[in-house]
Amino acid sequence: MNTAELIYQKSKQLPEPIVIELLHYLEFLESKYYPENAQETLAVLQNPSLMTQIKASEKTFADKTGFMPTEEQLNALD
Repeated sequence: MNTAELIYQKSKQLPEPIVIELLHYLEFLESKYYPENAQETLAVLQNPSLMTQIKASEKTFADKTGFMPTEEQLNALD
């Protein structure tokens, strides 16, 4: 398990207010180290339509009902 997956697993066990705080901290770090991405992230977070799509994707991912690439498709990315 890589670090991002470990953070994700741990965040799933936390109450929502702490997860929101974690998200804000990650956004702070992103803006500090990648300032060119900060405006793009903010634009996504402030777009209700995109946030609805992200929430739906999170649900299908959690339910394992979303798109599942084949091993061949995953390997094609290398």
